Amino acid sequence: MKSVRFLCALLCVLMLLPLYGCQKDPVSVDVMLVENGEAKLYIQLPAETPQQILYAKDRLCFYVQKLTGATPECGTEPVTGRPVLTLGNEIDEQSRELAEEIFDEELGDVFRIFAAEQKITAVAANDAFLYDAVDYLIGKMSYDEGTNTLKLQGVLDTTAAGDVTSLRYMFTQSTVVGSESVMQSTLPFHPGADGVLGTDDDVKGTQGGCIVGNYQYQCIIKTDKESNQMNNITYVAKYDLVAKETVMYSELLQLNHANDMTYNQKTGELVIVHNAPRGKMLTFMDPETLQVTRTATLPVSVYAISYNETRDLYVVGVSGGQNLRTITADFQYAGKKTFYATETTKHYTTQGIASDDTFIYCVLYDSLHAGASNMQNVITVYDWYGKYVGTIHVDVDKLEPENISIVDGKITVLAYRPRKGGSLFDIKLTGPKAVESKK
Repeated sequence: MKSVRFLCALLCVLMLLPLYGCQKDPVSVDVMLVENGEAKLYIQLPAETPQQILYAKDRLCFYVQKLTGATPECGTEPVTGRPVLTLGNEIDEQSRELAEEIFDEELGDVFRIFAAEQKITAVAANDAFLYDAVDYLIGKMSYDEGTNTLKLQGVLDTTAAGDVTSLRYMFTQSTVVGSESVMQSTLPFHPGADGVLGTDDDVKGTQGGCIVGNYQYQCIIKTDKESNQMNNITYVAKYDLVAKETVMYSELLQLNHANDMTYNQKTGELVIVHNAPRGKMLTFMDPETLQVTRTATLPVSVYAISYNETRDLYVVGVSGGQNLRTITADFQYAGKKTFYATETTKHYTTQGIASDDTFIYCVLYDSLHAGASNMQNVITVYDWYGKYVGTIHVDVDKLEPENISIVDGKITVLAYRPRKGGSLFDIKLTGPKAVESKK
């Protein structure tokens, strides 16, 4: 009887132990990610890496690089003798077991992290949540600036909810995401009653613009059709988003159609796209003084531009369609790849673009259905790997959207409001939408 009771007790103990394959119970770890400025971490990815896992990998690599100057090595083959982070559910036995645990227990929209010794494993119920897992890991890191050393410390054994409100996740559920547009303010056309600038009623076309800090910088043009827009005149307004008033205007400039604008954080300059008829030309401006600082020439005619500081790259909308190209900081092609546009928006009118570290956002005007009940303005979204990801439906009071800004994950669109100026709208995502099947 004693032996039977002993075996029963032993069986109960074994059943209570977590099933982590050959791994031990979770213990406090001290993983050296970067030591004295040298990257130690290896990120192991699936052999055919899904886009969502690439986004998570980028998030971690960009964070480490910005903080330390070192970039972790990434690959699909296993390595030994160094710290390893596996991202994905099907990389090795450990990741497969942890992933099965998530689904077997029906935990829902979660990610799972487990670490022992020098091995960190991250799995998720949806690949989009691996980005959230990386954010969790970043929160556990400690950095010593004096030695330029980055560590991952503590007990890493957690299951947590993924972010189902992220655009990354929504685009795994549908290629179309809905939104509501909330107007925050309207920028006036003219500088005021002093008559110095913009007194002509024709100087009223809102075109390129972007948000920098608490300001919207906005190009306002007077079109000269006879010269094919060569003799357009433009001024740039600086609008305070907090005080809700225009605080400065540039002198009158020849910026042609002035179709888009971005901000280069590294040089501290506004960058304005001329578009027609000087499609390759850029003009740079000091955001404090609104004085022109220089010009540059691109290798291709463009209608829109966005600068990404993390990648130190521009992305441009290529004139004559909706395709995109990446451009280096010294205005050369960044590789040979064209980001081909989706055919779903081929009848739309191109406007401005914006970007963050993961996505490129192109706001488009449904000019074909302008004023009709079925008018549907959109934002098409691509990633930095050149893949079309999906489309956001936007309303903006059924006005013509002109430019778009992405600041700290917040989407803002400026739309032309006839006889009043340009209205700024916050775009609030409402969730995935059902996609109508083609008959």
